[in-house]
Amino acid sequence: MVLRRVLPLVTMAIGLSMFQLSHAQPVRSCPDGQAVNSLHPNGTPVTCIPIPPPANLAPLEAAILQEQVERKAADADIRANMSTNETSIVGRYAFTGSQSCLNASRGFNPDFTPVNPPPFTFPSPPPPGPVIVPTTFVQHTTATVNGIRTFNADNTGTSEFNSITQSYPGIVYTNNVIATPPGTPQQSVIQAQVSNGAVAATSVAQTGTFTWQIVDGKLIIDDSNVNGVITAGGNRVGWATTQRDLPNQSGFLGKDLKVIVLTSEGPSVEVNVQTSPAGQQPQTIETPRICQRHRVLTKISP
Repeated sequence: MVLRRVLPLVTMAIGLSMFQLSHAQPVRSCPDGQAVNSLHPNGTPVTCIPIPPPANLAPLEAAILQEQVERKAADADIRANMSTNETSIVGRYAFTGSQSCLNASRGFNPDFTPVNPPPFTFPSPPPPGPVIVPTTFVQHTTATVNGIRTFNADNTGTSEFNSITQSYPGIVYTNNVIATPPGTPQQSVIQAQVSNGAVAATSVAQTGTFTWQIVDGKLIIDDSNVNGVITAGGNRVGWATTQRDLPNQSGFLGKDLKVIVLTSEGPSVEVNVQTSPAGQQPQTIETPRICQRHRVLTKISP
């Protein structure tokens, strides 16, 4: 009984003392221009630190504005220089590109298909010795090209470049006459078989001259004279090469004339001529072909 009476009294005493203690702690703050840095629960004053004045952003804003003005002036100079350069492409351009050609030993028809060999009848009885059968040899070649074109102010120019050509197995076409009943028209059948020639890669160093003109913003180049020599690959190293009847190359100019893109104007039959060098048996091989070329020119000097 005594313990039950004492517990409520003790609880009331503790609560009263806590209430008095909480109200006894003073409320502390910092004066104007300062901020609380730390609090002390033991009742001692808080630690205050001064607040720095607001940062002055005026110099930074002025610097940003000045940079904007300078950038606009630089952009205006670039546009002015572009406008000046657009009046001429005179100068030297480095170029790279690809080339794909269809070669046909007998040339091409007006629709750009290879000319078939004439009809041939095997003699009966066969004569002694080999029989020469008329054929048409068709082959696909690809190449990569790099070099320099120089555009002169008088609308002439010179070029020097190196091409690496890959040759693939070709197709040999024959036109064989087949037996028909007496009194019926002669009939023949075109037959084709893959040649047994090995694939090859050759390198050719070439130079040339050309004329150029700009018509309605379009650059047109006429390569009238291209000659070279086979420098590596295959069995014709040292042979001279000449390109005849090359098609025009045309393309559009970049706005700053730093880059020009060219391609062949359309299908056109040209002739690749290879001639054996002095000291070897004189021999000239002419191969009609249709080529598609693509060139990207980058200006390197005025």
